[in-house]
Amino acid sequence: MKQTIIITGCSSGFGYDLALKLARGGDRVYATMRAPDGKNADAAEALRDLADAENLDLRILDLDVTSDASVDAAAATVHDESGAADVVVNNAGQMFGGFTEAFTADELAHQLDVNVVGVHRVHRAFLPAMRKAGSGLVINLSSTAGRAAIPFFGIYHASKWGLEGYAQALRGEVASSGVDVVIVEPGPFATELFPNLVTPEDADDRTATYPAVVHETFAGMSEAFQGFFTDPDVPTDPAIVVDAIADLIAMAPGTRPFRTCLGMDLGVRHRNAVLEPLDAGLLESMGMAEFATLAVSTPGANGQTDGRVTFVFEQSATGPGTFAGTFEASGAISDAGTTEDVLDVSSPEGVNPMVAAFRRTVTGAKGTLILTGDASVNLADPAKAEVTGTWRVESATGEYADRTGAGTITGAADFTLERPRGTLHYVGDLQVV
Repeated sequence: MKQTIIITGCSSGFGYDLALKLARGGDRVYATMRAPDGKNADAAEALRDLADAENLDLRILDLDVTSDASVDAAAATVHDESGAADVVVNNAGQMFGGFTEAFTADELAHQLDVNVVGVHRVHRAFLPAMRKAGSGLVINLSSTAGRAAIPFFGIYHASKWGLEGYAQALRGEVASSGVDVVIVEPGPFATELFPNLVTPEDADDRTATYPAVVHETFAGMSEAFQGFFTDPDVPTDPAIVVDAIADLIAMAPGTRPFRTCLGMDLGVRHRNAVLEPLDAGLLESMGMAEFATLAVSTPGANGQTDGRVTFVFEQSATGPGTFAGTFEASGAISDAGTTEDVLDVSSPEGVNPMVAAFRRTVTGAKGTLILTGDASVNLADPAKAEVTGTWRVESATGEYADRTGAGTITGAADFTLERPRGTLHYVGDLQVV
């Protein structure tokens, strides 16, 4: 099943490798990065060359997570070319490290802008279409630094701890829309993250006022990290993370773990295991247990969801010329409404079955659906006349404006009454245009 996948931060590291792996697996991948025609031109060109040589559906897209305009423009391109994304991987990030006090407020704000606010920008750009489609997966690259804390990484910890709480809250909010939100927590890995460590400018030389033991510890920590990356027995190969993300994407909706910790865990796996039942208990105690359950849309005949949801409209007579009913569809659509019917009976009077074409306008709180189709009424027992038929969406407005679909009709009516009355049951699929 080919999916549309957006990955941020593809100029190097996890993003670069993941884009290639998923594209080689047959998916349409948007490998996004800052300035693909500027500072990251070499990386962009290398990906384009590989895509051409291997006939991959791998598309390079300019996306700077610190810019609303850049993120929105990239999302517009994706939606115009491919519709709603199936998967969004928030991989772009920076690591700030050094004496925490030495970072200015502006430097702290920039770290948060990249690692937290940038993720939020991406979500705001892509989530609406995913929620309308009733399915999707968002993978946020956090870190073991989002669940544990050590000296000299206070600025980075602030961003990753913030991302963890943000993603955990968001997961519950979008679960009923069929969109899954998960976190991947890598330990130290041999990517460009550590070599590109951002240290404080420290214009007022605050680090110099710290005791020698603090400086010695910071220097020793840097040496220790470098040792990890050269030790063959330490799991720092980026392929570990890339393969784990690909595995998460391949898992069936509703079966993915919220947190996946990889590599040197610094005790985070145990911490996650201890806290998971407490997190679940918190939701339950607040009457939000259902927020932990992902709504899964009904697959179509080809095994793909394609934004498809089961559509049910139970319609019954409530008065002269008026019917009422309720839409129900895997959390994506739920609406009460009334209908106005135009029937064109094409069969001669007295002929069984009675055949009619219809145009039904269904008006609800969220918009209007105009259904057209045909129906056949078996009049062998007029008091319990069986109704069968098919329907399709002719046009739609409001929240239904991007929906199309078709299905079947079943029901029964009493034709011994002056105004025949009965119940009809519409079942089928609605999907995003």
